Amino acid sequence: MDPSFDLAVWKYLYLMSKGKTLDGISRENNLSLASLLRKIRALEERLGTPLLTNTKPLRLTEDAVKCIPEIEKLNQSHKELLNCFNNGQIKPKCIQFAVAPGSLSAGEVNLVLMEFSKLYPAIEFQVEVGPKIQEIVEGSWEISTFTGELNSPDLEKLSRGNATYIPVASPLYIKRFGLPKDPAELINHFCAVFRGKSRAETTVLEKDGRIHPVRYQRCIKSTDILFLKNLVLQGQAIVIDLPLGHCAEEIIQGKLVPILDGWHRKSEPLWIVTSKKKWKEQHIRIFMQWYSQTWRNLLKSKARQVLPFIKPNTYKAIFNPEIQDR
Repeated sequence: MDPSFDLAVWKYLYLMSKGKTLDGISRENNLSLASLLRKIRALEERLGTPLLTNTKPLRLTEDAVKCIPEIEKLNQSHKELLNCFNNGQIKPKCIQFAVAPGSLSAGEVNLVLMEFSKLYPAIEFQVEVGPKIQEIVEGSWEISTFTGELNSPDLEKLSRGNATYIPVASPLYIKRFGLPKDPAELINHFCAVFRGKSRAETTVLEKDGRIHPVRYQRCIKSTDILFLKNLVLQGQAIVIDLPLGHCAEEIIQGKLVPILDGWHRKSEPLWIVTSKKKWKEQHIRIFMQWYSQTWRNLLKSKARQVLPFIKPNTYKAIFNPEIQDR
């Protein structure tokens, strides 16, 4: 299991913030000290940042202390939901959840939902392709993800972080056609272009406050981000706006290479959304709060893993400050 999905580890960190020692926490939870430390170290590795100091007695690092308010919210939400089920206040529920097709097909959403279902087995999901914002406003759907600016008095939304887009090509493509470093060079390249409901087509790129319009020599457009990604992996095309979640692993493995020397599509906010009426239902709030935090952690983890493979001069241009934050 992904260590960040283990609510017990977050609880242990919270207990440390309240003055409890690792020895005391391990005794209270029937864990060996070694097992407790392994769980915390696994979470550190997953997040890419230290949570415990290197000197004895072991204490929380400054980064861990900064997260305590969010950890407290997570623990309290977990307690509230469990109490409701234990007291018979909530009957088994089925949540309607709409997700962008690329995210759904990539498999990470599936894994996240399965982890939530392990924690709350009485909650089931009806998952469909989204976004479904209008349906939420009309009352025919419950929850949807959304990318971009969203301002509506009829909606409640929680941040899932920010969408960070990376222009990439495969080593095979670069060997055959060269490495484009400037948007003006796109006229000489074949590009895979995403054009779907979840976000508008990229028309400009930016770098250090400068804006450059996008013009291609030839392109293929699709609503299927995974189809376009496969074209790029096969060395048939480049893409200027592949979301971080779709390319981090391939960049680390050397299958994809960042291009355009820091020129990129502007980052956009990511949301999980419901109606004001549905927000009043506790199981909806609990799921959205959990999903929001889990997705932010996932994006931060991917960013930290991929940063060593991004040129230093493109660091700030590519990654949103929220994702950089340690």
